[in-house]
Amino acid sequence: MKNIFITLALVVLCGTVVKAQTIVEYSFRVEGLCGMCSERIEKTAIKQGGAETAEFDLNTNMLTVTIDHDKVQISGVRWEIAQAGHDNGDFKAPDDVYNDLPLCCQHRDSANVEAHVEGEDLEESGNDNHNHIHAIDGYIYGEEEDGSRTPLIGATVSLIDHADMGTTTDINGYFMLDNSTAHSSGIEISYIGYETREVPIDKAELYEITLLSGHQLETVEISYRQRTTEISFVKTLNTEKITREELCKAACCNLSESFETNPSVDVSYSDAVTGAKQIQMLGLAGPYVQIDRELIPDVRAMSSVYGLSMTPGPWIESIQLIKGVGSVVNGYESITGQINVELKKPEKGELLFLNGFANNGGRLELNANGRRQLTESLSTSVLVHGKRMQAAHDRNGDGFTDMPLENDFVLASRWRYKNPKSNVMGQFGVKVSNLQHEGGYHDHFSGEDVDHENHWRMMMATRRYEAWAKIGYIDQENPETSIALQLSAVKHDQESSFGFEAFNVTQHFFKANLIYQYIPNENNTIRAGLSYQLDDIYEFVQKIGVYDRWESVPGAFAEYTLKGENFALIPGVRTDYHNNYGLI
Repeated sequence: MKNIFITLALVVLCGTVVKAQTIVEYSFRVEGLCGMCSERIEKTAIKQGGAETAEFDLNTNMLTVTIDHDKVQISGVRWEIAQAGHDNGDFKAPDDVYNDLPLCCQHRDSANVEAHVEGEDLEESGNDNHNHIHAIDGYIYGEEEDGSRTPLIGATVSLIDHADMGTTTDINGYFMLDNSTAHSSGIEISYIGYETREVPIDKAELYEITLLSGHQLETVEISYRQRTTEISFVKTLNTEKITREELCKAACCNLSESFETNPSVDVSYSDAVTGAKQIQMLGLAGPYVQIDRELIPDVRAMSSVYGLSMTPGPWIESIQLIKGVGSVVNGYESITGQINVELKKPEKGELLFLNGFANNGGRLELNANGRRQLTESLSTSVLVHGKRMQAAHDRNGDGFTDMPLENDFVLASRWRYKNPKSNVMGQFGVKVSNLQHEGGYHDHFSGEDVDHENHWRMMMATRRYEAWAKIGYIDQENPETSIALQLSAVKHDQESSFGFEAFNVTQHFFKANLIYQYIPNENNTIRAGLSYQLDDIYEFVQKIGVYDRWESVPGAFAEYTLKGENFALIPGVRTDYHNNYGLI
């Protein structure tokens, strides 16, 4: 039953990303005078133009439509409205179609327009604001050196004397402003590289405004040599970052060797027989350090011995060290500090990276990293590591191999989805590790002695399967609020023997972290959430017996960050309930 639970967790992680509809809203002026016009314009936009929705405001002559860009374009909608007899900007109705409109709908007739305006004045009972232009729209262009014009995307358009009431132009250079409350007499347009311009607005029409090129300054180059190891003076937590350049100084074949040039973490061999390395931080052994991969638990429990060798050095982009107390959001297993490893990303960096190593001791190693941008929103990468060491050495003459014989293979696949038009983003990854290690009495591997059965030896075969996902939701209308879900599942199998005693381990692990974050301003951050962690571990020790334990730990946490000019305060609290040890 326990294995079925873990298998289902792995299946949940293997979901696919569904492409979101590209629904976009547009507003533009359409000439219409009466209820018949309104009905005709809305029906044409939906039935002939293919719009999802259409709403026409007779008071402002503004039509608001939503369209699916995978099906139709806004220019097609506007063309169909013109073919129905209603002018809208550059799209003019054919004369024969316009002349067939009912007399009350012929918007080019000044007498008709004045009649409708006078009717509106009577209805408004003396409202003297009808002389103001309620809606202002048009197109912004930039003048090129050859005299041609090009639409300016993202130009800033604001009402004169009302700088807080503004907008930006879309991909076609189009803008629309509501002037019904400000009653401004004009607009101001600005765009980098062009002269700022003020334009008076005295009549209701589709404006076409051209900005002249500004003065181009000479290029200024600023050079800065980044430190290979740095401590941020901006982040609230005292975090030391080891960059890619620092990792290149070490014989960086795996994660443990990445710290050989760093004074904060000590690296040593636990023993020469197994070849396993361990780290120390603040004088305590590695199991007291929480080691994460991109804030997801990585090296822990049954992977504590060989887990460092399952993250090859060429995969690493950077490492962050937090000495002492870390964030409650990342869990409760940290005592002396936290180590967070950032792997190379599928959306940036080199497209292909190859790294090889060989020496006269018989050690061969190959690393390959590749990434590809599949679509504008989807990217992927593959990370491969292989290591082979099949020559037995006994240079100190103690009768045992100096280093174990190794045959390792590690493979990871990463996927990232991020669409700027969507509220949801995320990433997904899988990793497979297969390690074969042998060591012990030298003659057993050299072939010089045939009495193999009586030789003391160590053999270890490790197979580890991992899957993880990180999903985030950011409300585009309220970007200060976000929700994230982190999921991780692991199956770890190890068969080993030391001398003539067997030691076998099977571990199933699952972790879920739901995080809510609210940033009202740059000096305050609130994070809270729920977590769940599951360990199902089976250990078999020959002549002693079986150790079988099931650990289920739901938890909750909250953290507040306050940044001052010269200080930072981070109070945090978390509560967990362990099925064996109770409330913590």
